[in-house]
Amino acid sequence: MRAAGAGELDTDAGLARQADRLIASPHFEATVRAFFQDMLEFDTFGELAKDPIIYPAFNSVVAQDAQEQTLRTIVNQLITQHGDYRDIFTTRDTFMTRSLGTMYRLPVATRNGWEPCSFLRAAVVRAF
Repeated sequence: MRAAGAGELDTDAGLARQADRLIASPHFEATVRAFFQDMLEFDTFGELAKDPIIYPAFNSVVAQDAQEQTLRTIVNQLITQHGDYRDIFTTRDTFMTRSLGTMYRLPVATRNGWEPCSFLRAAVVRAF
């Protein structure tokens, strides 16, 4: 607000300085996560239901892990990899938990926690 009031956002250089300052903030990742949680309406996941005959492994843990998987993938693409936002729509890199692996019918070695993986056409590679 101070920078805007002082006219520092009126030039490309001033705007770039402020954008760099915000990106360097320790709150940047949390802000990106909050933005996408809101945009993707994760607050409505509680209403999500799957047919138990088709998806017998679906439960509240899987629903929570699916949200976290999405956010980890976005953070990896946009912040860690410094990718373009369009990369989040085409990436094959993501993160898996054992419960998600059950849903995807993929083995996940990590019993508790997350492991990186990449989907490569017909195969899954464990690290990227």
